[in-house]
Amino acid sequence: MTESAYRPLPSVDAILRNHEVLGLLENFPRSVITNITRDVLTEARFSIKNGGESQSLNQLTAQIADRARTISQNWPNVVINATGVILHTNLGRSPLSHRTTEAATTSASLYSDVELSLSTGKRGNRNTHISNLIAQVTESKAGIAVNNNAAGVLLTLAAIAGENQVKNEVIVSRGESVEIGGGFRIPDVMRQSGATLVEVGTTNRTYSSDYESAINSETAAILKVHPSNFVVDGFTHAPDLKEIVAVGKRHGVPVLNDLGSGCFDLGWSYSNPFLRRQVNRWPTGWLNRRRTKMGRSSLKTSFGKSRANRQGNSVGHFSYFSCLLNWHS
Repeated sequence: MTESAYRPLPSVDAILRNHEVLGLLENFPRSVITNITRDVLTEARFSIKNGGESQSLNQLTAQIADRARTISQNWPNVVINATGVILHTNLGRSPLSHRTTEAATTSASLYSDVELSLSTGKRGNRNTHISNLIAQVTESKAGIAVNNNAAGVLLTLAAIAGENQVKNEVIVSRGESVEIGGGFRIPDVMRQSGATLVEVGTTNRTYSSDYESAINSETAAILKVHPSNFVVDGFTHAPDLKEIVAVGKRHGVPVLNDLGSGCFDLGWSYSNPFLRRQVNRWPTGWLNRRRTKMGRSSLKTSFGKSRANRQGNSVGHFSYFSCLLNWHS
């Protein structure tokens, strides 16, 4: 590509003197419009380099104005969910109830006791309230809320098996070394946490004896992972959580249970005919009901299907939450 192809492109200063761009400067800082202009020109040069045509001044200023409006408008935008999927990740999962949104608006618009103990008048812990609520729902001793389930798994692994820990090997079934939506892969999450992945079993069949055989002096934990959006069917075997917990207890190794969906107990949904039909269609094992599936692992992570932060939870014993809170602080 010859230099002549780039000559029609105006300079940054020439664009900033354009009457439409000057109008933008009435509502935006000059530095913001300047940066947008530079980005648009860089993309225009890249397009020419790859065989595209040079854009006119009017085309460039239209792009700049469009980007300025985009960054200034409210977001996310309200849309209509016509997909047929009630809990749609791309559409913010499930809407919050009016009672919840009103409570959130009230707390966000006024001062609150987010990190103040009203009983003592001293500084409190912002995790105390949500920890108590999560503990009640999950029948655990404590809980902590993070951005999503992948974050919960990452923090848990970093606290228990990260680079600064004496032991850092974490055992995972080869059939559970999975990728979930958004490109989160168990091997990558493990690597970022500083833990060392130890795979056991095969893609389709893993036994409790495989976990037991892999335990050594460097074993920090056993991780049980929810398969997320797929099912391996046919000639398969996977030990249930009770078997894995029994192995962990025999060797003094904590068992981490990644519940994935976070659907602990859907007893309430059976009063709704539509939800009852949907739940009955789920593949076996996808319904992580609290009474039958939670088990007594040392620590569990889950994903709350709510628009509020698309919240991830970690629940378990106090000793592990001391590790999590200390690591996070």
